[in-house]
Amino acid sequence: MNRISAAMALAACLLAAPALAQEREVTPADFTGRDGLVTQCVTFVKDKSWNSIYPKVLEGGGKLAEKSGISHRHLGQAQWGYGSDKYLPVPDDLAMSSPLFLTIYTRGTRKPDSVAIWVSAYTAQDGNRLVVWEDSGIGAGQTRTIVNGMSSGLLDKLEPVIAALAEAAAVSSFGRRTSSS
Repeated sequence: MNRISAAMALAACLLAAPALAQEREVTPADFTGRDGLVTQCVTFVKDKSWNSIYPKVLEGGGKLAEKSGISHRHLGQAQWGYGSDKYLPVPDDLAMSSPLFLTIYTRGTRKPDSVAIWVSAYTAQDGNRLVVWEDSGIGAGQTRTIVNGMSSGLLDKLEPVIAALAEAAAVSSFGRRTSSS
């Protein structure tokens, strides 16, 4: 086999090999002192299909949190890229002193149908945000397939985050009340 054929064979093998994700595993220590979960969506699109992904993920995450005894408050959806790029304000009546914040960011296009979603879990510290976990997904193809796949895939990725938050809350005895709104 000549060098060109060998190089092409090697390239084909490398392209065919599965890519290993560099997922960061979360532990309860990542969420020590957190007494609840506050969720919101930041969207950069006005498309109803792409914006239908976040409620499925955040509502599912909220249900997982509440099932685990973690307080949850969903703030809603903020529209960015149209003049007002601000996070939704945390309400004054929030019954949590040190929550974990979970935000989903959505971008999408039509023709071709594609969407990029990323999820960020962070804590507020001295007026700043400290990201403790994040993940993302990209979908292209048929709209229904993208919406269903992204919703279920991201919710699956949230399960260990919520489980670690619940374990941290159980250890520190924070977050054992449930007050969703």
